[in-house]
Amino acid sequence: MINTIFKFLIVCALTHSFSCLTLDEIDQSDIQQIVEARGFICEPHNIVTSDGYILGNYRIVNPFAPKYFDKPLKPVLIQSGFLGSAVDFIINSPYGQLDENILANFTDLDSIDFDLVGRDLGFILANLGYDVWLTNPRGNYYSSNHTTLDPEADKKKFWSFSLDEMALIDLPAMIDYVLNNTGQSSLGYIGFSRASLVMFALLSEKPEYSDKISPYISLAPPVYLTNVNSPIKALASTKFVANFIRDHPGSCFNRAVTQVAGVCNNILIKPICDIIKLNLVSIDRETANATRVDIYLSHLPAGASCWDFIHFAQRMINPEFTRIDLGPDANMKRYGSKTPPKYNLKNIVNQNIAIFHSTGDTTANPADVKRLIDELEVPLIERVTIEDEKFSHLDFLFDNNIGHLVNKPIAKILAKYR
Repeated sequence: MINTIFKFLIVCALTHSFSCLTLDEIDQSDIQQIVEARGFICEPHNIVTSDGYILGNYRIVNPFAPKYFDKPLKPVLIQSGFLGSAVDFIINSPYGQLDENILANFTDLDSIDFDLVGRDLGFILANLGYDVWLTNPRGNYYSSNHTTLDPEADKKKFWSFSLDEMALIDLPAMIDYVLNNTGQSSLGYIGFSRASLVMFALLSEKPEYSDKISPYISLAPPVYLTNVNSPIKALASTKFVANFIRDHPGSCFNRAVTQVAGVCNNILIKPICDIIKLNLVSIDRETANATRVDIYLSHLPAGASCWDFIHFAQRMINPEFTRIDLGPDANMKRYGSKTPPKYNLKNIVNQNIAIFHSTGDTTANPADVKRLIDELEVPLIERVTIEDEKFSHLDFLFDNNIGHLVNKPIAKILAKYR
């Protein structure tokens, strides 16, 4: 860590530049800058899907790894949820710098202070000697390009997708690309929220991918949403609004830096702003780092398809795990039936699945998570339940305690699959 800061200061001095950014400012930039500021090497990889979407993915390379491993590193794909991006796994703290000492002690996880250096999942796994790939499905800030379509000029065609395409097209493309690139036969996958949901969809539709995923670590899986109480549920029940969004595909919730900094710098208004911001990102004030909220909001929302949004809303009123409902006529054209087909969880044969969830999560509600687990016909390798009524959905990304509550248990599971 000291070496990284020293090098950073030397570069500033040699260039006589007064524009060198603070770490907090860097953490509001893009994935590559954030990764490189911690001392790692960042490799951008554009993955082109079978239908032409260009997915922006980033590989975190630990330059010390060849010193400790004489074989290829275990590849681990990490993906975030709805409205998020892979940056969510590297902005929870100002720490996570490249640290050879962590790599030297990778077999002794108890010697590592996860509450200090382990709050950013991407960085701690790279420091532990994993081949970390930060992945982004179509529609977010990093994956909004196409080989022939323009997101604005060809809006209707470009944005006509939901989580179905992310599950059945994007995810296989990412998995196969990484395996081909690394020469490995399997990889680890960690998915939060929607990224967890799409893996369950993939494994139910294409069970052959089970051999390629070892392990699959599911964080706060919202496969079923019928126990969620949200205004979005009312929206899905309002047919006019739901049909309008469905019939007019486009981009919802584009990434835009929140324009509140000037107002919130006022010493009297700042406490109010802090409360509002913490509520916007749905994290607990007592365990969140309030000084990082501006950083979180500089990346959230990261963009999504309106169809993705309406698909989520539909699942709040539909008790089944189905593909997007486009109406009887469009469904018949798309699926060959008037209603959307179900994803059959009983088709899943992967026996290397771990599920993390919280009793305080109102999105991946405990009752809905229990239903998911009950419907799987394969045993879990581990079920981690965070017994804390204040630990909500986004706390899996941004809570101060995820070092020991989430990331250390993840590291212990992955250690069995090197």
